[in-house]
Amino acid sequence: MLEPSDYEDLPEDPSAAFVHLETKARERLTELIRTSGDNFNYDQELRREYMNRVLAAASVYKVNLSFDDLNTISTATYDEYMKFIHEIDRYSTIFHIENSRRNRKYSVALDASTKARLHHHLNQMKDVVRDLDISEVRREAFYSCIADLEAEINRNRSRMEAIGSALVSYCQYVGEGAENLNPLVKILERVAAALGKAKETEIETDRRLPAPKIPKRIEHRKKPIDTDEIPF
Repeated sequence: MLEPSDYEDLPEDPSAAFVHLETKARERLTELIRTSGDNFNYDQELRREYMNRVLAAASVYKVNLSFDDLNTISTATYDEYMKFIHEIDRYSTIFHIENSRRNRKYSVALDASTKARLHHHLNQMKDVVRDLDISEVRREAFYSCIADLEAEINRNRSRMEAIGSALVSYCQYVGEGAENLNPLVKILERVAAALGKAKETEIETDRRLPAPKIPKRIEHRKKPIDTDEIPF
């Protein structure tokens, strides 16, 4: 159900690691059931194995699930399995919503004109690197950093941490010493300025958005008592 390699390089965040492992386990479960033929008893054993692995991960990452009795997995019914799935789906949905909120804070959506301007700067970088009198190993290192920047800029939301990491790597190569690198430094400054302005604009736009309207609560009025109907 889960392979040893699935436990390598897990996210540090406990919730993210749990969701990652559960997703892997369910993918394997779905594939195993798909290829097993019409064998309900065998499929049910696979479902119990899935529940066992997910509950083990939940115990490690302190995820509270209503179905947490490992001793009853061997007799878990299909209805209990479906309740388990629904609970996992609720947990995953909440995780993805909250994670999306965090990601927005540390990322930026670049409009078409900003992306075009950044790609223009990156192409300028490539031209400068192409003509530099440096070793091919170092030239490829520069190109690799530029490719990382290009990939991040092309995302729907560019992650500031990933962009920062690529820029730091680029600056390290620039700072290792070589002549005629001033053009690269100036282009890097333009890239950083464009990204910073895009994020500032997004923050200001979000700040100006009106607060969501709170829907009015429907008050249930009590039906007046007709005293004429009360027997005495």
